[in-house]
Amino acid sequence: MDFTATGWAAQYTPSASDGVVWRPVEAWHPEHGAALVVDEATGRLVPATQPSGFQRLHRVGRVVTAIPAPRGWTLRIWENEKDDSSAFDVPIAALLVDDQGNLTPVGHSADSYLTSTGNQRSEIIMPE
Repeated sequence: MDFTATGWAAQYTPSASDGVVWRPVEAWHPEHGAALVVDEATGRLVPATQPSGFQRLHRVGRVVTAIPAPRGWTLRIWENEKDDSSAFDVPIAALLVDDQGNLTPVGHSADSYLTSTGNQRSEIIMPE
């Protein structure tokens, strides 16, 4: 998980079929300050420690703004970071600015999805 509204995520013990399970911390309890996550079954915010398997809170980025990218900039993304032939290029649609001042490019794919590369191997390519 790259970003959340609060800049925090809760980590849970993985099940047999999943890798690490993350839930975004959506808010903080106004009285006692507990981290709150969404309980999908009830549609309510619950303390992050309530769902089974809670391990810890983890600091992640918090987006403070998005800047439209200048035309012509592209993002080269590798599907397999060890295989150079797996690279493909997508136009950069925006740059996300987090609460630490870091910029993260967001690519625009042919299927109309905007995606952050997160920890995936990527490279920004200047226009010619």
